[in-house]
Amino acid sequence: HISDVRDVLGWPTVQRMYEEQSLNSLHKITSTQVPESIASQLQTNSVMRARSTRQDRNLALPRVWNDAGKRRFVYRTAKAYNKLPGKLRKSSIASFKRGLKSLRVKKQR
Repeated sequence: HISDVRDVLGWPTVQRMYEEQSLNSLHKITSTQVPESIASQLQTNSVMRARSTRQDRNLALPRVWNDAGKRRFVYRTAKAYNKLPGKLRKSSIASFKRGLKSLRVKKQR
């Protein structure tokens, strides 16, 4: 089956490639603040809360009322972005892309 060949070659699944592209886009948006329409929706928890917590550097997830809201780019990708290591989230755009790829390779082993 083709999945076996893909695994042997170390190629990512389409789902994984989609997730990586979304995370790369989100990191670029948070770094450059462009496009402003999406960047304005992305705020860290420290901006949203008065008290200090360990999650201050995480992106605040927008409120959702149904499953359709959970499928939106900002919610879905911010949730995945918050799960990444802090060192990776602070890196440059090029370093982020390489680091994300190396995380995928480590998970495949």
